[in-house]
Amino acid sequence: MASVHLAVLVSSISRGAWFTCWALFFLHGIGLSTAQFGIGVTAAGIAGLAISGPLGYLADRIGTRETLLAIGIAQCAAMFAFAVVRDFPTILAVTCVLVAR
Repeated sequence: MASVHLAVLVSSISRGAWFTCWALFFLHGIGLSTAQFGIGVTAAGIAGLAISGPLGYLADRIGTRETLLAIGIAQCAAMFAFAVVRDFPTILAVTCVLVAR
């Protein structure tokens, strides 16, 4: 049971570090304003919530392994896309794909 708590602790710390680095990248690396960053993160969160139902339905129809594989491939492509996108609408779209799990 202690190993589960340790895994949750490590996961929480790593996700917090990821989101901090993500904010620094968008604000300082790309040059988004804080308002654009806030709008983008909020929109991505809403998109993630909205897509969870259809993804669950898809997992029931074609299988969880196949759905998770497709989501993983899409998120991998979105992560690589951050290296080349520089305008707000494109960043918003890529971020929405990245947080859809």
